[in-house]
Amino acid sequence: EQAKRNRPFLKQQRVNVLNQIEQVHVAIGSWLPNVTANGGGEWLSSDFNSSFGDVSKGWLTTVTGSWPIWDSGMALGKIQQQRALLSEQKITYDDDVRQVELEVQQAATNLQQSRETIIATEKNLETAAEALRLAKARLDAGAGVQLDVLNAQVQLTTAQSTYLQALFSYNSNLAEFDRATGTQSTYRS
Repeated sequence: EQAKRNRPFLKQQRVNVLNQIEQVHVAIGSWLPNVTANGGGEWLSSDFNSSFGDVSKGWLTTVTGSWPIWDSGMALGKIQQQRALLSEQKITYDDDVRQVELEVQQAATNLQQSRETIIATEKNLETAAEALRLAKARLDAGAGVQLDVLNAQVQLTTAQSTYLQALFSYNSNLAEFDRATGTQSTYRS
């Protein structure tokens, strides 16, 4: 839900749908009658009399209207066209919402997988560290060889490298999850 609210391109798509709804209203308005009203007042004084009270007053009102009845279906065509465009915008928005849902689900799955990889590599790291400790103890006791210690050190280094790669993968997937959910996005509408 947060991703649906915060993703910028979804906000843009919602605005596009609202704009298209208004375009349908405009198209419907072109089919309705057009009425215009004007009004005004008039004050006239006599050229021969300078008295202010001797002024004739009058009001003027004009109302005109038109209704394009015989437009060969042009208004109806515009309405249908705008409704089709509205339907297209809604479908695009719904498709984008589903795409965001898919991205969030994929990012959450990748994040969970990265967590599990970190746990597994921590166990491998502990095992490799213990193997190195045992190899050194055997060498110190005279029961082991230097090659066993070197192999245990290589295994420990490999386990450390794998652990660091798992941490990097987790951080990368966390950043992708934040992007997919729009966590860092703040926009005013």
